[in-house]
Amino acid sequence: TGLVAGGLDGHLHLWSRREAASGGGGLGTTLQSAKQWSRQSSQPAGGGEVNSVALLGSTLACGCEDGSVALFRLHKDAGVFLLYSLLRLQHVPQLSSPSQVMCVALTPVCASRHAPLLVSGAQDGSVCVWSSASGTLLQALNAHEPTGEDWVMALLVAKPPDEVQADGMLLTASFDSTAKVWMRAPGGGGG
Repeated sequence: TGLVAGGLDGHLHLWSRREAASGGGGLGTTLQSAKQWSRQSSQPAGGGEVNSVALLGSTLACGCEDGSVALFRLHKDAGVFLLYSLLRLQHVPQLSSPSQVMCVALTPVCASRHAPLLVSGAQDGSVCVWSSASGTLLQALNAHEPTGEDWVMALLVAKPPDEVQADGMLLTASFDSTAKVWMRAPGGGGG
């Protein structure tokens, strides 16, 4: 069992559960957690502070202070977690200057594509949808107005239960207390 955390120090921190602590079911209290988990390694993400991380299977994405999104492959070898850098993408801002990427999400794989989509939300209210396989920008949305309080702070990617071929639904939540739902039509791009 492992955990991944992003830090203000610009590193991704990989944690593993101590062997002696395998009896508990959850993460435990703060004091218990400190005894159950040990930091295994740290790796620079390469984009300043790490504002967010998302993990789906062995694909790890992180959103960074400099407006970049980094994609890694997580691999466990001889009990040690390793990160392999795959792609570094530059989030497309609404305004001309780069905007911090505040949140990232990875979609589940579906029948129409064989790799997850990567979604990034930024401080200027913009959202980008990428192919995690190729790094191709599939869509850029001006999801929330860039007024200074409309940071995209949360993303949720969900698949409508009755639409097997649809790429799904995207929920964006902003610092201004608004939430928006976005739908992608079946066959509307993939990776």
